[in-house]
Amino acid sequence: GVDDDAAWQWRERYVARALKAVFAGLGGSDDPRAWTLRRAYAARVKEAVDSTIGLASDAAWSLRDEVADLWPSTVVKSIVPLARDARAQRLTRRLLAAYPANVSLLKHVVRFEAVRAGAAALDVVV
Repeated sequence: GVDDDAAWQWRERYVARALKAVFAGLGGSDDPRAWTLRRAYAARVKEAVDSTIGLASDAAWSLRDEVADLWPSTVVKSIVPLARDARAQRLTRRLLAAYPANVSLLKHVVRFEAVRAGAAALDVVV
């Protein structure tokens, strides 16, 4: 996403009306302003978690832990690129045990396990 001051002004002005667009533009950003928006909206929209895909910072893990039981599938989706990380593996096992009938979660667990086994995240189609 774009990281200049004009983009941040737009995000802050329109986030309430264009949540999906704002969070799509935050994908991969570790900017403190991105974390402020994610924390403010994560309990309301899963796209806040989607924007953390592949991020391994303490802020990313903290946000995932906070909303894991609200958005289990999206949380696992966000850690597929981190599938070889022990913390990601523990969280995935916990969510799978808690929500074994969640079909969307199962789809992302399959991708997670394929990446953990050595496949590239983009190569796994479920």
